[in-house]
Amino acid sequence: MMSLLQLFIILIFSAFIIIFIGFLILFAKTLSEQRRKEGEKRVEGGAVIIVGPIPFVFGTSTEVTKILMILAIALTIVAIVAFILLNYITINPFLAWR
Repeated sequence: MMSLLQLFIILIFSAFIIIFIGFLILFAKTLSEQRRKEGEKRVEGGAVIIVGPIPFVFGTSTEVTKILMILAIALTIVAIVAFILLNYITINPFLAWR
């Protein structure tokens, strides 16, 4: 049976791979869009800055800002759950294996 630490490491590694694949897909989509349309081009963007447990979100349009806000909230929830689980395992190592 796999320990929780090994599972956590596998999840982190798979998250990095998924993010890398996402960047590759976005890059390929950008190249295909440029080849298809030579006319009007619209660029939208945004960013999320997480300070502690509080996400700060800004974007060029409301659609981008809404999507980033949902992702920021999901990331914050995942981070808080991971911190609580790791703290629980660190404080009570024998209870985590039951």
